[in-house]
This record gives sequence, structure tokens and C-alpha cells, in this order.
Amino acid sequence: MANRGEQSCVRPRGASVRLTSIVAVIAACLVLLGFVGVYRASAVDDPPLRIAINPWPGYEFATLAQQKGFFADEGVRVELLELSSLGDSRRAYERRQVDGFFATLVEVIVAEENGGRSPRVALVADWSDGADVIIAGKGMTRVSDLRGRRVGVESDSLNAIVLARAMERHGLELGDVVVVPCAQLNMRAAMELGELDAVVTYPPISTSIDALPDTQVVFTTRESPNEIVDVLAVDGDVIGSRPEAIAGFRRAFFRAQEYAKEHPAEAIAIMAARQRISPAEFEAALNDGIKLVGHTEQDRFLGPGGSLRETARRTRDSMVAIGMLRDPLPKADVTVVIGE
Repeated sequence: MANRGEQSCVRPRGASVRLTSIVAVIAACLVLLGFVGVYRASAVDDPPLRIAINPWPGYEFATLAQQKGFFADEGVRVELLELSSLGDSRRAYERRQVDGFFATLVEVIVAEENGGRSPRVALVADWSDGADVIIAGKGMTRVSDLRGRRVGVESDSLNAIVLARAMERHGLELGDVVVVPCAQLNMRAAMELGELDAVVTYPPISTSIDALPDTQVVFTTRESPNEIVDVLAVDGDVIGSRPEAIAGFRRAFFRAQEYAKEHPAEAIAIMAARQRISPAEFEAALNDGIKLVGHTEQDRFLGPGGSLRETARRTRDSMVAIGMLRDPLPKADVTVVIGE
């Protein structure tokens, strides 16, 4: 098949081509070339919004929006870069491979701390109400049973905050366990091989780990409510230069949330298949561990006096306390993670 813009002009057999025909062909080619030039210039001037995303039910509405054509309807071109973990998404942003990324406030603050870019929160997707968990192996039924045990934690991610909260609430310190850096995708195998005694994880990875024999959940974020907030963070320069694209993304994302309410069976089947879990498991994760934040609730987090600024400040203080941040003193204001 010929490429866009190609045109073959074949001289009729045994006939002469009149001058007017030649002029018409040339004019048509010039018009076509002009169209191609405008198309290419437009593609350069208005590139797709590149967003990193990792497996998590609350982020999946972005892929639902993509599949249902909502981004196109809202006039924004979007490329979703699918990665395996929160850390991978953050690193893709830091390396300028993407314009923004879905993550928790922990990864957003780490990205800002690492320098080079200024992430801003464009929307709040959800907050964890039990979905982030600590799963322990045989013989461990309480957080206190983790003392002296090897606990798998994804590096530079919210896992460390979840573990720290669990230790604090049950009278332990981080130093009471052996923290082992471990990628989310490797946690199940490490538990099966006995290399780890417990892991800090989240759906859909947690679903497969919890199904292993002799494992049990010993801590969930339901014991620490309103602390783990999931957001879309976009570079400040992109927000400043492409506000219409960001607005279009937001509309499409929240439209996908509404679509899932109106067509739950279809939407859940689509999103569960992408995360490689059953519709029942996906629905359970959404309804029993995650609180979605819709478009009408955004001001409660991001508006004047919204709660996200204080949540970010508390998160940063906790990160400093456990040594996740190099700067020993919190910044005066955490506007770097708030979409102004």
C-alpha cells in the first residue's frame, strides 16, 4: 500500500497528455504536498501527551478512556507508556521519556527531590483504603511477628511509608525488620523461594501473592487512612505550555470513571483483562480497598485550602524521618506537588 501522500501518475497507453492535464496534476500534487506539510508541522507542534502508568486499579481509567476513544473526543492525543512499577514510572519521568506519570505523592516528592523537573499534580485519582498491604508468610499473623524478618520493599516508593506506618502503629521501628529492596514483579517468586518473609505490595500483584499457601495480610492502609493518595503528576512546563491538553486529559479520565459507573460489567471486564486478573478480583480491589476521587471532588484536594497540600507536607516529613530524602529540613511549602 502506498504511503500517505504518494500518488502514481501513469500516462495512458497510446494517448498524448494535454498540457492542461499536466497542469492539473501538478496543481493537485502541490495541494497534496501542502496538506502533508501542514499535517507534519501540526504533529510536531502538538505532540501526544506522554504519560507513564503502572498496574493499579485506580489508574486504569486512563486506559479505559484510551480504549473508548474519550481522549480523541476531548481533542487530546495521549500515549500511555505502560511500566511495571511506581518506581519505573518515576524514573521514566525523571529521564524525560514522558511528560507526566501516575503515582503516589511519595514518588512525586522523590522526583522533585532528584531535581531537573518540577512535577505538579494535575488530578487526584484515588486514595488507598486498604489496598496497600503487608503480606507475611507462614506463622506470621501480626505486624509484631515481623521483628527480625526480611521484608521486601520497592525502592524509593510508597512501600517504605506503608512499612513505617505499620511499624509505628504496632510499637516497632523500621530497624526492627530487615528491609530488602525488591521489585514488585519479583515479590511473588521471592516469597515462594523463601527469600523473603513478607512483602509490601498492592493490586494486582498483591492478589497473586495473597493466593499463595500459608500467606496472610497483616497490615492494610485501612489502619492508616487518607495517607496514600494517588495522583497524575505532570511537568510544570508542560502544564504551562499545554493547558488545553491537560484539561482534555482530565475530562476524558473522569468521563471514564462515569462510564464505569454506567456500564460496570463492560468496564470492569476491560480493565481486569488488561491487569491480567479476573473481573471479580478487579472489582474487589476497587470496592474494598480504593476510594475513587471524581471530578466533583477535585477541589476538596486541589482547590484553595484543599487537603492535598497538608497531606504532601506530612508525607514529606515522614520521608525525611525515615531517611528517604537527602534534605533534612522540609521545604516551607510543598507547592511542587500541587497544581496551582
